[in-house]
Amino acid sequence: MALDALGALFWSATYASPGYVFSDQLDRVASHVARMGGVLMFSVAAGFGLYLAHRFANWLRFVRQFKLARITPEQLRAKLEGGEDVLIVDLQGRRDSPNGWRFPARLE
Repeated sequence: MALDALGALFWSATYASPGYVFSDQLDRVASHVARMGGVLMFSVAAGFGLYLAHRFANWLRFVRQFKLARITPEQLRAKLEGGEDVLIVDLQGRRDSPNGWRFPARLE
């Protein structure tokens, strides 16, 4: 228990003594921090803005990886009528097209 008290005293003295020694400089530091407050706030805001821009750029790069090559319906019909092997993934969930035309040899 005595060693705990001695350790607490040493720990407190370690932080209190520089404050006592440099007390006259603390006023100058406080005034300097007050003057630099606007610059500091701008720096933090700019850093956060750059961080958000970096995250947005990474997100755009990620999304661009998944862009699929698209063709027009006319190009698709020409490929199907030409006998070309085509894989069609319909993500819209409709069973039939509005005009009644259905994909030949489709998977259901």
